[in-house]
Amino acid sequence: MSCRSPLFALCLTAILLGLFARNAAAQTVRVGPFLQQASPQSIWIVWETDSGNESRVDYGLTKALGSTAFGESLQSMGAARIHQTQITGLDPDTYYYYRAVTGGAASAILHFRTPPEAIAEQAFRFVALSDTQADGANPNKHREIINDGIISFVTDQFGPDMSNEIGFIMNAGDLVSTGTNYSQWKNDFFDEAQNLFQYVPLYPVLGNHEQNADWYFKYMRLPLNGSPGFDEHWYYVDYGNVRVIGLDSNGGYRIAEQLDWLDDVLNDACANADIDFVFAQLHHPYKSEVWTPGEIDYSGQVVRRLEQFSSQCGKPSVHFFGHTHAYSRGQSRDHRHLWVNVATGEGNVDYWGEYPIADYPEFQRTFVGWGFVMVEVEAGPDPAFRLRRVSRGNEELPLDNVIHDDFVIRLNNLPPDRPFPVFPTASDPPIDPDDPPLLLGSAFVDPRGDLALEGHFQVSLTPGDYTNPVHDDWRRFENWFAPPGASGRANGYFSVDTVTDPDITHAPLPRLAPHTSYYWRVRYRDRGLVWSDWSQEASFTTGPSALTENLLLNPGAEDGTADWVVLDPPLESLESGDCGASLPPVSGSRFFAVGGICIMEGVYGEAFQTVDISAYALEIDLGYKFAGFGGHMRNWSGSDLPELWIVFQDASGVETGRGPVLENRVPSWSLMEAVVDIPPTTRQIEFHISGTRFAGTDNDAYFDDLFVRLGGRAVGDLNCDGDIDAFDIEPFLIALFDPQGYAAAYPDCDITFADINGDGAVDAFDIEPFLELLFP
Repeated sequence: MSCRSPLFALCLTAILLGLFARNAAAQTVRVGPFLQQASPQSIWIVWETDSGNESRVDYGLTKALGSTAFGESLQSMGAARIHQTQITGLDPDTYYYYRAVTGGAASAILHFRTPPEAIAEQAFRFVALSDTQADGANPNKHREIINDGIISFVTDQFGPDMSNEIGFIMNAGDLVSTGTNYSQWKNDFFDEAQNLFQYVPLYPVLGNHEQNADWYFKYMRLPLNGSPGFDEHWYYVDYGNVRVIGLDSNGGYRIAEQLDWLDDVLNDACANADIDFVFAQLHHPYKSEVWTPGEIDYSGQVVRRLEQFSSQCGKPSVHFFGHTHAYSRGQSRDHRHLWVNVATGEGNVDYWGEYPIADYPEFQRTFVGWGFVMVEVEAGPDPAFRLRRVSRGNEELPLDNVIHDDFVIRLNNLPPDRPFPVFPTASDPPIDPDDPPLLLGSAFVDPRGDLALEGHFQVSLTPGDYTNPVHDDWRRFENWFAPPGASGRANGYFSVDTVTDPDITHAPLPRLAPHTSYYWRVRYRDRGLVWSDWSQEASFTTGPSALTENLLLNPGAEDGTADWVVLDPPLESLESGDCGASLPPVSGSRFFAVGGICIMEGVYGEAFQTVDISAYALEIDLGYKFAGFGGHMRNWSGSDLPELWIVFQDASGVETGRGPVLENRVPSWSLMEAVVDIPPTTRQIEFHISGTRFAGTDNDAYFDDLFVRLGGRAVGDLNCDGDIDAFDIEPFLIALFDPQGYAAAYPDCDITFADINGDGAVDAFDIEPFLELLFP
């Protein structure tokens, strides 16, 4: 167009209007809109356009809309703007239509539903997932989780309108791979989840991959009720009868101020009669079965607060987390608190054996794969929630929304009936301390028909005192863990139930002391996480033992490293806290470290002790002796390897055989033990301990309460009852004066055990040493 006077002004105006129209038409919505921070009376709408400052939302009860709200915009990439607008004055539990508008750019007309008031006591659902960051090998997995996973599952189970069927979405961090990368937020996160986020509010927390980047804080409009100065790092929101708490477990924010804030929020939830359950989310695990190096102690401080909240207030709680790319679910032993890893939403699956692993007693089910968690909450007179893990499988085993976990927790749940001890009791004969029977409780009975989850057995040496039980067995009906020998994707893509006996009403006993009185009790837990009362106490006694006392000297490092020979240094005797090894001994005040914690940290360390067993030469050469050996072992984070084994030798030090190598990769004390026959001609045992470092600087191989004990027949035990006492006098006299009569009277015994002095003959010269055995 050319402009000439006298129409110059009109012509110029037309040009400017044309340019404005073209620019307005060129504006587009780049991200969203998506929903956040919904309350019964308000909601936030967030979206991004490639230009323009207008942050307008048109809304109403019909598609005609009719009402308008304005917000503010923030600088995005280049000329792009991120818009945040709050709609207020809404009615609770009401269906609204909305459209985001910036200049000539407008979204489609979408809709949302406001949350109900808590007083309405309405049921609702929400979804939890984590670690949706991009995986180069599976770049569309997040989109699949949203569309073929969540939306498809909800449609099939409940209905097609996400705003009606889901109250909100929780994401426990690592939303993107690199938080400073703008394109990942747009392309990998929001674009892939748009079909859900435009109808259902999102409540995320920061993961380590967010890198505390500005993009997270520009896109998110989360509640500003955290500690002053830490906006959107931690927050809470109430929805119906649930309090949702978001926390920041990243470095730099693992501070007391966040924990103090959490204490206040939990105290308020305890006093709030409208709150029945608390769901907290943070990114890093306190314990992680598939990837132990990802654990942090700070998360443990959060867990302990939630545990105490649930026990003191009577309100069940859950902490959701991610970081490890696998699903795990378990529960605290003494509290109605659940541990749930809700990963992975796309992040590369962590297969069994790819990294250090640990079979923690808190976890009941661990499955490697993609998926999400669906939670259905009931309010009213019997508040409850149902949690289901919906799996999309993994690279080796694709699945289409298969349920891998399904359970219900009620606010008000009756405990199982109090059990009673069945066996052994004081009325039973003394039990064999070397091979004790199972502890047996009464049948599990639950007044609401809940199934059995766990049994808990405790054994004490002191009646009525179980503060330091000699045996403490917390056992459940199932434990889904790694298949044996799993080493990665090829054979670590599935889990197996390691529990061979699911009956929680009985429990095995370890080897016990001979001629000792023990006291025990039992309780049962149902699948609603409620324990019965402890049973009344029962007692039993043990008979004689066929095993010797521990033949090792200084078995627990209490005397430093005395009595041990170091092959590959160093061998250290440590107290808890020495050189960063902050772990309690099994007993006493010290434990062994092999391979280097304080000094000379090496890849390998080894030490041994020689035990003289020549006094048992006759029994050994006749094949009547066996060795029981072992000890408590652990590492620090699941990576380094402690091992122990025994070597049998003759009088000249020539090897006659070996026992199996025992190991423990779990970062908690575990008793590892074995029994093996002693080869003939053996006169000494070398007991070896070693540590191999696979990660880090320290060689984290720890040992405590090591032992070697001999078992089997003993010279002088003429009636073969495992003890040498007055009951052996008569068979000894028969063996001395009537060998054929002895063979007939004791066909399972050996007359050579009457050769007390070991001269090859049973005669009068054996009488005096026999009396010395009887009356030492």
